[in-house]
Amino acid sequence: MTHFAIVFALIVVFLASSGIWAYCQKHQISLDTVLICILLTIMMNDAIILLQSYYPGFRQFIEDFLIEAGNIDFTEGFKFRGLASSGGAALSVTQPIALLIALYLLYKRVIGSLLLTLFIVILFSSSMVIGRTGIVLMPVAAIIFLIFNYKNLFSPRNALNILVVFLVLIFASPILYGFVSGYFEELFGEFFINYSFEFLLKGEEGLEDEGTLSVMKHFLTVVPHEFPEIITGVGYYGEGYLASRTDSGVARMFMSVGYPLGLLFYACVFYLFIQPVGREKYLLWVILFVLSVAEVKETLLFSGYGSRMFLIILVFSQLELLKVRKFQ
Repeated sequence: MTHFAIVFALIVVFLASSGIWAYCQKHQISLDTVLICILLTIMMNDAIILLQSYYPGFRQFIEDFLIEAGNIDFTEGFKFRGLASSGGAALSVTQPIALLIALYLLYKRVIGSLLLTLFIVILFSSSMVIGRTGIVLMPVAAIIFLIFNYKNLFSPRNALNILVVFLVLIFASPILYGFVSGYFEELFGEFFINYSFEFLLKGEEGLEDEGTLSVMKHFLTVVPHEFPEIITGVGYYGEGYLASRTDSGVARMFMSVGYPLGLLFYACVFYLFIQPVGREKYLLWVILFVLSVAEVKETLLFSGYGSRMFLIILVFSQLELLKVRKFQ
């Protein structure tokens, strides 16, 4: 996407989010209900993905209704997208966002501990065939969110819910991991298990052998480092005689417009994203952290499903705050 297209898309999403808020106000629909809808949408797509992995005919049936996305053939192999228009990292980043929303709804006492446990199992299982970005970011995002909300989450009732989830996962994890890994290993072979998850258990050696980190390092090394490209950029981020191709959103930004305009663009976007919000501030901050980390890998801070979800929650929260202040 060009920078003009990104700005135009952000404006459209902001306007659409404002329209959603106005509709919800008219019909007395709360933000918690909107979050439940977002969460259940992700859960439904994850459930479809798991069904596709078990029934190849169902996978082909779904794909017959979808257009091709990028250079991945979703009709075969171990990459799935369900009903989404694209997969890979863009879809994978919705997994930690779904977990954060589920934790927030637990804190608001909208869902219980057993339902949260079920959601975690579905998210983990489906992430293995969606993308590794979600697997890596889910525990990190959850820990940060729990730290931010420790006073509220560890009230007597919420602490009990979290303890139940923790104990169930601790005792069920060996069984769950054995079942899920065995199931996918039977479908795709032993290589798939190391590719999707086990490389994390081998520490630094596993990360080096897996290769994603080395690819990401290469993507970041193509940023401009000579004058005048550090000021002007090279005008594009496709492979050519001026520079190598990169998927990194950060590298693409600086390659296309240089460091001054690139940093200014990021500063404007972050200023827009961190405007005062209500009770959902910790949820929004951690989602923004997830998108920022993912931006190092691909262009996901301004585009993709995760960015759209973030903007809907942000606009809804800001308008709710303005409404409260108006009547104070």
